[in-house]
Amino acid sequence: MTLPPPLLAPAPDDAGAETADRYDWQALTAAVDCLARIADEMARNSEDAGRIKLICEYQEDYVLCVGEAIELVSAKHRELSRGGWTYAALFSDGGLTHLFQRWTLIDEMSSVRLVTNAALSGPEAIKFSQLCERLRLMGIGPLDELTWIQLELISKRIYESLRAEDRLCLWTAEDGIHSDDFASVVRRFMSELTLDCGRPPRHILPSAAISMYMIPFLVALGRHVDHAEAAWEIVCSLFRQRMRGHGSPLTEGLVTVIRNIHGLTEEQRHEHRIADRIISVHDILEAIDLAETVGFSPVGRGRTLAPTRLALKLINAGCQETTINAAEAVARRWRDHESSLVLAGPGTSVQIQRAKTHALLLAADIHESAAAGAEKSDYGPRMWRDMREALSAEAFDDQTLILDDDLALGLACNLASQCQIWFSPNFDIIQARAVFPERLLQPASTGDVPDA
Repeated sequence: MTLPPPLLAPAPDDAGAETADRYDWQALTAAVDCLARIADEMARNSEDAGRIKLICEYQEDYVLCVGEAIELVSAKHRELSRGGWTYAALFSDGGLTHLFQRWTLIDEMSSVRLVTNAALSGPEAIKFSQLCERLRLMGIGPLDELTWIQLELISKRIYESLRAEDRLCLWTAEDGIHSDDFASVVRRFMSELTLDCGRPPRHILPSAAISMYMIPFLVALGRHVDHAEAAWEIVCSLFRQRMRGHGSPLTEGLVTVIRNIHGLTEEQRHEHRIADRIISVHDILEAIDLAETVGFSPVGRGRTLAPTRLALKLINAGCQETTINAAEAVARRWRDHESSLVLAGPGTSVQIQRAKTHALLLAADIHESAAAGAEKSDYGPRMWRDMREALSAEAFDDQTLILDDDLALGLACNLASQCQIWFSPNFDIIQARAVFPERLLQPASTGDVPDA
């Protein structure tokens, strides 16, 4: 690519892109924390698993709630070129002072955690972490002289980094330095503080998260890991939206107008702003279900698009390219139709499921007949012809749902893409994809994404 000569001058920095990447790292880190907490609660058979929710960009980078228990989390990415966290850097770039302020604002009613990709650097930073752990284990009780001296020095650093207007009266002694009351508050803060270091950095996390976090999470849930990549992308998209304070793109605009119509009070508006940033266990599971239902894998740059599962079944069954394109076209049409039915309102799910069950029964009869009347390596084309004849709109009770013959066939083809209908004996889909690495499917002009 040729650039105009003036643009060949090197830019002094790339701060915009790096800042956006760090914000994205925070969103993905929040996603990882949410998955980990859900998996942990489920592994312990805790009834709290369903009560987990994460609130994005509220008070701190995010708030993790398990029932009534609250944890304020500050996520700070540190460029590896800057080295680890020194003691001084923890309170400046690490944001511990800000975390302390937010913790006191909610009346000390939470635990606190600093999540970062860098390790602690230097003896003073390590001693600070050890002191936090010691105070957490000690609970309430007298301190030895060395611990008290350490606590006084930390209290002094936090006190002096606070703005004068942010210091409560009881935090200041008569001589103008921090009071014993303030040192007690700092002690309680440190006993609630966890330094969660060594997370993957921003250039590694997006690709490493699938194997490090999403696949183990799916295993913990007892789900298949075939669509781990798609599940991770959908979950990340959800966290990116909530980090910007956005709800569902499908309904957000209308919901905003409805709220304005009702003339909400400022308190009610505040509650809605928080609600728009909440991610629940239900949201996560719904994203996982969507990945499994749609059954696609994102395609990276420079990679050819593998055949869809539907295409692989037809290829393996001996069908021609024209048949494959036709099957994928009607399957796409059914998916669009199904989406519009779901969005139309409640009550359609049962009708859709009934139609799918009926299509499965029809396809089962056709499959058995085709398999019995032809060579097993060649019954795919025969099954396709029989399905085209048998799967008509008239074959379904509810013709307001199945509008025409193409939709009926599309329903069956979409079920085939979900591995519920086969045109040949079962085979290893993943292995079959590797046999056709150069086959590049061209999506429809609508920008449709292949089903796998």
